[in-house]
Parts: sequence; structure tokens; C-alpha cells
Amino acid sequence: MFKRGVWKVVVILLSTLLFSITPAQYKTQINVLIWTEFAKYISEFLPEFEKSTGIKVNLEAAITPDLPKLTKAGISSEKSKYDLVTIDEPFIPEFAELLVPFDKWPQGKIYKKPDPKIFAPNAFEASFWNNVFSGMPFNVNVYIWITRKDLLENPSYISEFKKKYGYELSVPKTFKELRDTAEFFYNKGMYGFAPFTNINFEGTTAEAIFIFESFGTSPLTVIDGKVKVTLDTKIAAEAIEFYKELLRFAPPNKLEMAHDERIKVFNEGKVFTMFQWPLFVPQHEDPKASKVAG
Repeated sequence: MFKRGVWKVVVILLSTLLFSITPAQYKTQINVLIWTEFAKYISEFLPEFEKSTGIKVNLEAAITPDLPKLTKAGISSEKSKYDLVTIDEPFIPEFAELLVPFDKWPQGKIYKKPDPKIFAPNAFEASFWNNVFSGMPFNVNVYIWITRKDLLENPSYISEFKKKYGYELSVPKTFKELRDTAEFFYNKGMYGFAPFTNINFEGTTAEAIFIFESFGTSPLTVIDGKVKVTLDTKIAAEAIEFYKELLRFAPPNKLEMAHDERIKVFNEGKVFTMFQWPLFVPQHEDPKASKVAG
């Protein structure tokens, strides 16, 4: 069975400088470094925020691999180009000492400072380093399945699958079922599975950890306050062999797939199932952009 998924948490963190020079038409302005995909959605709410607070927000959007580089270049103990930055949790140790701890954030007058209790514990703890919470969850992403419901409800496929594999066609619940359904639909002229494999994106790390831990081994574990390598190489090899088997039923660019490639091929109706982050579900359900919406 799938043991559990990997939390993909993006944390929004307050940098050492809160505000920059105030333009005449605003009380102040803030510079925000944010992931490109989030910028699309946040931009929709900025006019309301700026009107109610009098704060001008300057968004600088960047793709995931560039965020750590821009953060490193933009903030230091002496100065900061940004007031707010988005950081994936693996990079928090690198920047934690440059960030204002969450308990020292202002309470807010119009938009109140969130109570940590409203967040899932694991999500808020993602920013915890050296006994300090460095920020708060901004986009708490749990790895999820997205699967073509129309294919699962096709009478011909239901009958053929049961005859070939001996059990009912449904959303995969085990890795064996994932492999079988991927093979079945691959043989129907589509891709059974779309992997996340582009080494320049953290999604590849997330998918690898998910597979390893589902097989029963953790790459890294905190022991006595120290991060230690705990990967069982025998189990890891089994996990990799299984993933290689899945790649047989993936698109030709199977070793170079990231967000854009996966969204495109799924929305074109060419993929049966894949792991995904909730952030991208609206793109799959947009009938103007997706052939499989609904």
C-alpha cells in the first residue's frame, strides 16, 4: 500500500528589512520574492490589499530553481532587497539566521497575524530551525493523485481490465495496481503515468522521497538533533527498480518532466494518472485549458 505522501511545503518568510522607502502615493511599499505559479494567484488579490492597507506590493516572480539563488543574492545580515521571500523548507537552515522569527512578526491592523494553531502541525513545523519558527506556511501542499475518471467509468475498459488482471479497475491503491493500470492504458495508446524527473526542480526530490518512504526507507532522519543518512540501500534499489518499471509507460521525455510538461500532457488527455500538487488542480479543471476538465 502507499504508506504516505510527501509534504511539499512552501514557507513565506519575513526578511530582516520590513519596509523600504515610502512612495508619495502610498504609506509604504514592500518587495516580495515569490514563486511564479503563486504570483499568478496572488496578483488577483493585490488591488484589494493595496487599497485597504495603503501598502504597495512589488512582486518579483521566479521559477523554483532560481528562488534560492535570488534569495542568497538579495538578503544578507547587512542589507536586504526583499521584505518577504518564499523558501522551500530544505533551504531554511541556510537562511534562518537572516529571518525575523515568527513570534516577532507584527500583529497586523487590517490583516491579522495568523494563529499558528490554524495550520497543520507538520506544515508550521517546516519553518522550525534552531528552536525558532522562522516563518509561516504559505502553500501547504500534500502530494495527491489525479486520475482520469472518464477512463475508469468506461464499460469496455472495465471489462477488459478485469479479464486481464483479475480485479476491478479503479484508482490505484497499491503500487501493483499503479503498475497494472499504467500498463493497461499504455497499451490503449496513451501514457499510463507521468513522472516528475527534471533534476532542476524540487518536485523530483519530493517524488523520490515519496517512493523511497512508501517502500519503507527514509533517506534522511533527525536523530539526537542531527540529520543523518538512514537510507536502506537494498530497499532503495527495489524502489528505484519499481520506478523504472513505471517509466516504461511514461511519455518520451520521461527523464525531463517538470510542472509545465506534466500539466500539458495531462491536459491534452494523454495520461491516465500521476502525482500532483493541489496548486495545479485548477489548471486541470479549467475547460478552456484542459480536455479532461470535470
